Amino acid sequence: STYGAIPYFLSKTVVEVPQGFLQAVLIWVAFYGIAGLQGSFILHVCALWLTSMAAAATALLVGCLASNPEVAIQASPPIFVVQLLFAGPFIPTSQIWEGFRWMQYLCALKYGINLIVINEFGNNTQIANDWSPTQRAMADGFLEGIDVYQADWWIYLLVLIGLLCGFRCLAIFALTRRAQAFF
Repeated sequence: STYGAIPYFLSKTVVEVPQGFLQAVLIWVAFYGIAGLQGSFILHVCALWLTSMAAAATALLVGCLASNPEVAIQASPPIFVVQLLFAGPFIPTSQIWEGFRWMQYLCALKYGINLIVINEFGNNTQIANDWSPTQRAMADGFLEGIDVYQADWWIYLLVLIGLLCGFRCLAIFALTRRAQAFF
């Protein structure tokens, strides 16, 4: 069927992927030089791109689960405020009550920020830009203070991709179920 959920999501994805990448490039072109960043430009772009795609997948899932657009709009702020809470720079995850820590695994923003700060303050940037021992110690202390571990960059990347794919698949399922109930 041409009007099913899967063709809809495939066509939506084909449009969103390059559009999201272009937006990430434009954001980093405008910000990178002004902020005096030293990490790899393309890694910053890719981390933002994946994070924004995962955030869009989260919003898409909320929209597919909601009974109407008003409910989806009302549900969005709490979902994205939780993303900020578990992102890391504001409150290290280790300082959040253990009963709520499991929610960090559903927050794409946390993993995107982890990748961006590793790119900006990690060993590769420190070596490439010949940072002084004091600068290196401060950067390592910052990463440790927000519970970001450089060796786990690939885990952060896989979780981010998993959230993107998982939320998109759940949205397809939710939309299919809603369409079956409607027709």
